Amino acid sequence: MIIQLDSILAASLTESPFYSPAQRDTESAFRAAWEQLLSKDINPAIRRYRDFLKNEYLAKARESIGVSALPNGSEGYRAVLRYFTSLDRSAEETYRLGEQYVAKYEAEAAEVGRKLFGTADLALIRKQIAGDPRNHFRSREEVLNFSKEAVSRARQALPAWFNLIPKADVVIEPIPAFLERTASNGYMAGPLDGSRPGKYMINLYQPENQTKSISEITAFHETYPGHHLQGSIAMERPKAHMITLVSENLGYAEGWARYAEALAEEMGLYTTDFARINRRLWFSSRDGTGPRPCTRPCFRKPGSARY
Repeated sequence: MIIQLDSILAASLTESPFYSPAQRDTESAFRAAWEQLLSKDINPAIRRYRDFLKNEYLAKARESIGVSALPNGSEGYRAVLRYFTSLDRSAEETYRLGEQYVAKYEAEAAEVGRKLFGTADLALIRKQIAGDPRNHFRSREEVLNFSKEAVSRARQALPAWFNLIPKADVVIEPIPAFLERTASNGYMAGPLDGSRPGKYMINLYQPENQTKSISEITAFHETYPGHHLQGSIAMERPKAHMITLVSENLGYAEGWARYAEALAEEMGLYTTDFARINRRLWFSSRDGTGPRPCTRPCFRKPGSARY
């Protein structure tokens, strides 16, 4: 958050994300008044908030990460787990089940790696994927075009796999510059009235450090046959109750998107074996490389905060 606020404060008035109302208005008087408001009131308030976070809040924030470190944390975790999944199941049981699936996916990835690289060692397989120049981008424009092509390819393949295809379209837009150092790729559904398409927001920051395999997986997770397909069909149901349109079961929503990553492989959408391996190793770090930054995408419903 501090990094994002620093980026906002470093931008010129016209580059600020809060300058948007002035960009959408044609009256010069309004634009001048808005610039005055932004420079005299909004930006100073942002600076005060940033200074509070850095100089007061950060030093007093707890260092423990897990919710179990909080009072009644384990019970709270179980309640949240039930809220997201509808299952009254312990975290320990869920974790053991997760370990079984991770082991299954690791074995599959090792088999693909053996055929592709002549080794089943996951650390070596990851090293090969990460170091292969064919799996990397050279420019921000290449990242954007690659993602657009992946989404278009998936959209064209839908009629052969689905009887019901949503009317709503999806567009791809770069994440704003002031967020790109800290934000992940994500999907934003369009409004309920269908007046605007859904948005797949992608990060173009440091393209040389991004891989084509992860970009493909994420594109299919977020758009077709993932979140956009599932979410748009749900929103377009005739006579659907409003509660079902503004709320969701996140276990189902993310579960569908994870399933969509596997379905994309059945549909022949992945262009390299790198993606087939990465899809299976997304949650795995048991090969000695240690924990990696979380790259899971977020899912937003209309007008909602990040889930």
